[in-house]
Amino acid sequence: MKDIILESELKVLDVLWNEGDLTAADLMSRLEETEFWCDATTLQVIRTCIAKGLIKKLEPHFTCHIMITKEEAEKRRASEPLKISLDSLIVSLLGGKHMTAAQLDKLHHMVQEFGQELVD
Repeated sequence: MKDIILESELKVLDVLWNEGDLTAADLMSRLEETEFWCDATTLQVIRTCIAKGLIKKLEPHFTCHIMITKEEAEKRRASEPLKISLDSLIVSLLGGKHMTAAQLDKLHHMVQEFGQELVD
């Protein structure tokens, strides 16, 4: 999973490719405007990008510096296996949007039903 670049991570990378180094606060601001992500979502994606070595955290002021070229990212995405974990898929589909309690409950029941079908 470490080599897979998710769509949400690609959005962070796109901002950095277009604008250069940005503080995490500036990056959160840009993505809030274009993706309507809350700060917590953006910060989590930034941390994931750091863990994957896609960006580097520079001090002071938590500056995000890109560590991969657009061409390298495109090459990695083109060669990615199609197997993505369920949790990553759900996070990617939600794109930082919040779910209501009713939606979470429905999702929980769907997952339980799917799991039961695998057992049967």
